[in-house]
Amino acid sequence: MKLDEILENWKADVEMDEVHLEKELFKTPNLHAKYLEVFVQMKARLATVERKMAQIKYQKKRYFRGEMTREELQQNGWEQFHGLKPSNAELQNMFEMDADISEQQEKIAYYKTGIASIEYIMKQLQQRDYSIKSIIDYRKYLAG
Repeated sequence: MKLDEILENWKADVEMDEVHLEKELFKTPNLHAKYLEVFVQMKARLATVERKMAQIKYQKKRYFRGEMTREELQQNGWEQFHGLKPSNAELQNMFEMDADISEQQEKIAYYKTGIASIEYIMKQLQQRDYSIKSIIDYRKYLAG
């Protein structure tokens, strides 16, 4: 599920039927299960993207240091790097400018944002039952 879909679903799920609050109490476990599933999927995708990032960085490091074989270069569609062997600081600068690494960093940021959003939603769900109970208690108080 994409982040914008998650947020749209949450907008719909956060709405409560004020007339039948007791029914809303029974919806909380289902909502929790729904967002927990999305949370677990996002965490798994983040782990995959982070693992891919580590692989790309390792390949790029070998590439920029001239340590790749011809077969590896052909497999990646790269030409032999003709610059000087970079220091670790220069290598980090090269990583920051590399398109493949930038693309992976964007994916990592996307999944981290999704995970943070779902964590917020889960916290709201934890408070949902308490809020509903408070509303019910307040209505009892008003009724006398």
